[in-house]
Amino acid sequence: MSRNTRRYHHGDLRATLVKQAITALDREPDSEITLRHLAKVVGVSPMAPYAHFEDKDALMDAVAIEGFCWLETALTSALEPLGESDDTESVLAALAGAYVAFGVARPGLYRVMFARPAKPHGDPVRNAGERAFQPLQNVFAQKGADARQSAEIAWSFVHGLTLLAVKGFIETAELPERQIKAACRMFAKI
Repeated sequence: MSRNTRRYHHGDLRATLVKQAITALDREPDSEITLRHLAKVVGVSPMAPYAHFEDKDALMDAVAIEGFCWLETALTSALEPLGESDDTESVLAALAGAYVAFGVARPGLYRVMFARPAKPHGDPVRNAGERAFQPLQNVFAQKGADARQSAEIAWSFVHGLTLLAVKGFIETAELPERQIKAACRMFAKI
């Protein structure tokens, strides 16, 4: 096997490209990702990524899906210490704290997750976002409220709070305690 042939062979190029894109976003949140640059980083031909992604938008969709999966895991994990708690305020505070912490810790990935307008139901990115959103809906469903509407209001608040923190308008050191707890008291009454 020649050196060039070995250079272009890669195990799971699709997953590696997504991972490298996320790594680049974690390193430099406002970086512009290109398929050509990622190909160079992982040591494949400039055209190799196109066997897995039609274009940069398709790569960013895969990155967003991965981000929503990680967010879903973060939210679900935040609920584990609470068990089957019926203390709505505590449950909402755990979810909101995990959500904000995720966005603040990974601002580049968070930006990509919400960078494009939502497409109709059935879209893989939207589906991943819906799954991440489900733990919040479950809280309101247990209260007998209009779960979707109540969860959307709470999500809008936490999303806005996260963006303000990511952009430096709110000090992250103040975050989970002050704003989140106050908001969760309000949302617990819905």
